[in-house]
Amino acid sequence: MARADRIKEIILNSKSLEDVATLFQELKFSISQETQSLIVEIDENSYIEVFVYTDNSELIKRAGQHVYQRVGILGISKNFEEWTFLRKGFEDKIRIQKYKFKRTDIRENRNPIAIQRLCDLKPGNISGFEDLFERKDISNKFYKEFKKQKIELINSISGISDQWDRKLYAQILLDRLIFLFFLQSRNLLNENPRYFAEKYRDYCKRKNEFYETFLKELFFNALCRKEREKHTLTIVGNTIPYLNGGLFLKHEIEEKYLKIQVSNESFAAIFQFFESWNWNVNERSDSDEDSIDPYILGYIFENTLGDNKSGGVYYTPSSLSEFLTDETIEEHIFKKANGISASGFYKNTEEFINNSTESELIIFFETILSPIKICDPACGSGQFLVQSLHSLSYYHKLLSNRILKSNLQEIRARIEKPKGYSLERNPIYGIRRFVASNNLYGVDILPEAAEITKLRLFLAMVEGIEISSDQLEPLPNIDFHIRSGDSLTGFLFLPEDFFDGLPSQSSKAKNRKESPSIGVLDFGDAPSKMARKEKLIFLYTNENDPDKALQLRSEIREIDLELQQVLNQRLEHLLSEWKVKPKKKIDFIDEKKDLKAIELINQFVLRTEDLKPFHYGMEFSTVIHPSYPKEAGFDIILMNPPWEVWKPNSQEFFESYIPQFRDLDKNEARLAVATLFKKNAKIKDEWLQHCLNLTATGDLFRNSDFFPNRGSGDINLYKLFLERAWHLLKEEGSLGIVIPSGLYSDLGCKDLRKMLFTEGKINFLYGFENSKALFENVHRSFKFILLSATKETNGPGKSVPSAFMLHSEQDLRSVHQTKKDMQTIKVEKSNISSLDKRFLDLPINLIQKLSPDSLSLMEFKSDTDISIVKKMAKFPRLGEELEGKWNVKLSSEFHMTNHAHLFMTKEQLLKLGAKYDSEMMIWKKGKEEWWPLYEGRMISQYDHRAAGYISGSQRSAIWDYCDFPKNREVRPHYWIIPQWKNGKGYKIYICVVTASSNKRTGLATLVNRKESSGNSLAVIDTENAEANLYLTAIINSFTLDYYVRLRIPGNNYNQAVIFDLPTPRFSTRGLETSTKYESKLIELTASLVGTTNAFNQLLQEIFGPKANFATHGVTDPRKRQKIKNQIDAIVAKIYDLTEEEFQHILSTFPLVENEIKEGVMEEWRKLN
Repeated sequence: MARADRIKEIILNSKSLEDVATLFQELKFSISQETQSLIVEIDENSYIEVFVYTDNSELIKRAGQHVYQRVGILGISKNFEEWTFLRKGFEDKIRIQKYKFKRTDIRENRNPIAIQRLCDLKPGNISGFEDLFERKDISNKFYKEFKKQKIELINSISGISDQWDRKLYAQILLDRLIFLFFLQSRNLLNENPRYFAEKYRDYCKRKNEFYETFLKELFFNALCRKEREKHTLTIVGNTIPYLNGGLFLKHEIEEKYLKIQVSNESFAAIFQFFESWNWNVNERSDSDEDSIDPYILGYIFENTLGDNKSGGVYYTPSSLSEFLTDETIEEHIFKKANGISASGFYKNTEEFINNSTESELIIFFETILSPIKICDPACGSGQFLVQSLHSLSYYHKLLSNRILKSNLQEIRARIEKPKGYSLERNPIYGIRRFVASNNLYGVDILPEAAEITKLRLFLAMVEGIEISSDQLEPLPNIDFHIRSGDSLTGFLFLPEDFFDGLPSQSSKAKNRKESPSIGVLDFGDAPSKMARKEKLIFLYTNENDPDKALQLRSEIREIDLELQQVLNQRLEHLLSEWKVKPKKKIDFIDEKKDLKAIELINQFVLRTEDLKPFHYGMEFSTVIHPSYPKEAGFDIILMNPPWEVWKPNSQEFFESYIPQFRDLDKNEARLAVATLFKKNAKIKDEWLQHCLNLTATGDLFRNSDFFPNRGSGDINLYKLFLERAWHLLKEEGSLGIVIPSGLYSDLGCKDLRKMLFTEGKINFLYGFENSKALFENVHRSFKFILLSATKETNGPGKSVPSAFMLHSEQDLRSVHQTKKDMQTIKVEKSNISSLDKRFLDLPINLIQKLSPDSLSLMEFKSDTDISIVKKMAKFPRLGEELEGKWNVKLSSEFHMTNHAHLFMTKEQLLKLGAKYDSEMMIWKKGKEEWWPLYEGRMISQYDHRAAGYISGSQRSAIWDYCDFPKNREVRPHYWIIPQWKNGKGYKIYICVVTASSNKRTGLATLVNRKESSGNSLAVIDTENAEANLYLTAIINSFTLDYYVRLRIPGNNYNQAVIFDLPTPRFSTRGLETSTKYESKLIELTASLVGTTNAFNQLLQEIFGPKANFATHGVTDPRKRQKIKNQIDAIVAKIYDLTEEEFQHILSTFPLVENEIKEGVMEEWRKLN
């Protein structure tokens, strides 16, 4: 019997826990029996508990309990009909997740999904249990059809001339319908679970009738009006809830276009699709196979938004966003709560609320909890804001319970005052309405994202409503809390002298050569208008009358337009002052011959209408207020910003026109694009405009004073968003961000690290490798971090609480629990076995010592790592200039894109009539020579012929990877005229494209100085043959490779890493001055490298005038491995490693064969 059939049979016949134990034994789990439960061991650090329950409340209660190493429970109903897996958590803060199936479904389905998921559970693999709660298959299925329906809806809309407005309006309609389908699922629309289906039958007879007659009446005269006319009730029904809220007020698009029409057929298709799913308003509801909840919608919407952005936008897994949000908010609130406590120090905010005096609770509510301001400057579908809503609501609910339990009347009166919330009548909805209205702010560059965020917040609010339409209180108007614009290009703070001295446009035109102070714009009452706007927004947020709300919104927008015009003029003045210009050299455009392109490039001026700047000081003036500089800013910022590099991406742009574009080499791509431009000149214009906008905006990022800590290298948007978020925080404000690992390792992030170290305190930095695909469509070796930090300019932190190479939510919670335990019990980790050894509190002075130039963090995974690295760090850094010792020069040679015009293929050389010289392994024609162009894949340890090119290009290129013995020829893809014809001696090539998860990370060898390489190789040269050989051995050793794997950022062995390598050095006077170990290393390395006649000169220099590759070069694989083992043993001795330390180092190379590791240790022992 197949395993799946056996599991199905056990479930269908189970009548006791003993039967259930048989199920897990079949899955090969270790089981132990408790009094009334089973303990199923997942791995050595985690288990699930299985029990039979009589009441659903028992399930929630058990799931909310924190039990050491218990990662979840399986509750089985008394009749064994319902089986529910739950992940631990606290209701309304960390969301409880369920996966439930029924025996009825198992019995009736031939291949139930539940059985498939249970079969995927494996001992030792926690991710199998976590995958029970994953719903990506459901999400992807819904998304695929949703995307299709949205496109059809867009095409069915008439009366909107602008395509972007039409697209946005389709999203607005879908948002409204989705919200209403959730209400329909709860019988809140005329007490009819099939309300829309029946109304469609009533209003589909005439063209566009459903939209024109029914939907407009429902939206504008029923849902947003408390008093309805008889005519309206006849159309929509008598028991429609009064919702108010910006969702059902006329949108500005509906005010702009007065003749909008939508076909009946598009709604028929949408309703048919929607009705094929179960709609559940609860976030993270039971994981039924056809259930849609707001969490899944968030995933779907984020993917929809990702289709509209250029790249680098990834949906944050809920487990990470929940953790980061909850812990950042808790850290912030708890610190402030302890500051007002006179009755003792508490462990957490919950303990503070349950034990503080009423006077302390009043201060807590009025100065900490109620006024807190949280912002997501890149909000996307609103995931962090929705989680913030849940998290803040959790504290309000704790406070409400304490007030009711202790009968605290004074604070109750303050909370229940107008604009507050009731503690007993619909408290969950009231709390969430209060939080959404007062505490949450978001910005996204896409208008659709702002609409989606508002929808998700509305859904989160109504989740707390009882099933009765008369209890559905009006939703707040949050239009001016959730906005659209570019967070990176507007002004933040507007000091009182901000508007002084700006030249007017007219005077600028007349006096271009005169002082810019001539002709000042009359801003008149700009500050008073901002004050007026703040009052109007407060009124609008809580206005229940739709006509008054529209009037208020109209007045606010009028003020907004005036202020925005003023601020945009100021920004354009600065753009000129900063000399913002586009890049003149654009791929696929001939800037010398294309006269039209040259004219466009020279005339291009970046305008604010292209930037869509978001001016925080104007839009969120109540938070970013000039009158209170110490209080200006947000209390908390939470975000997962885009991870893309800000520059034109030809692959993304052209692959929709040329599907195979990513696989083309440089010359093929140029030809394909030239052909495309000839066929369609409009595409060329679009590409040119795209590049001009991006490169000019990039110039703004570089030249403006918005980003003083941007650093060097490419413009990574995550760096800009991090710095902007930091500036938006008030003093003692907190930041929580999901960001690539480059923040702690890349040289270009040095200034940001310095900013965090000197201006703040890092609460935690947890590094992940995406090996378990936490982020879809991101490479499995990609690394990212969860960072929480507090802005404390007067008292920066002394350490970085951290953990690296985490892979799952369980890893995350384990190391964070250790952080909390160590803060509470103040003990050494080594004294308590339950603490996670991966958690480390890294002193900042250690970081400064190990990496004084770049302040990069190393990926320590244990205290043993720190101990070994400290020992290695006693040696000088490779980048240090030492007198009387050899020193290095680091360089790169040719860029594979920028210098592609210099490269020749074998076919091109044959067409030129060049002949191949097999002895020298170069091409010749007359006096011209073409030498191999080395690429990273051609280099391995002590080997410059690791791979030979066969055919293809780019990702589709085929290479022959071969070990010794091998053909002596070098077989590159490209050949190049040597740039260093007179070069003598040898240099080191090191492969810079690598990763710490590879079998080996450091790959270096020697080549002739005349050789050339692409940018996947770095050149290291000491200008000393012996030192180059010695350094090659050090780089290739397990010992230094171990150091590098702790330090390397992502997949780039970059300059900062190379310069920071701790490297023992001998003097430059020759071999006679080196130790026996160093001399031996040099000779062993020479025998591994010198395997062709190109190295005869090197071998003679080391071994004497009669040496050559035939006499001293070693090509036998076994002998080569033994020499490598000897080199590794010697290097370990040079670094003075103990046997235990060296064994620890070798254990960190899981892909290296044990036979090799044992051989290395054997050679190490011989040296003793």
